Amino acid sequence: MLKLTKRAEYGLTALVHLTDHAGEVVSAREISEHFNLPYRLLGEALKDLCRAGYLTSVRGAAGGYRLAQAASA
Repeated sequence: MLKLTKRAEYGLTALVHLTDHAGEVVSAREISEHFNLPYRLLGEALKDLCRAGYLTSVRGAAGGYRLAQAASA
């Protein structure tokens, strides 16, 4: 059985959510509240995904995260 860390699990959850909202900028707070995840740990996972090139971050009041590339089926 594959065991994932909580950080990896939160990152995968965020990726799936962002895939459902492709092209939109989604805040970490929105993801955290939607899935009842710890905001701090989710934020760390999102930063890791940005550094790896899977996500891009958008700064500002309407900022958040979006997929770096379109998800393919």
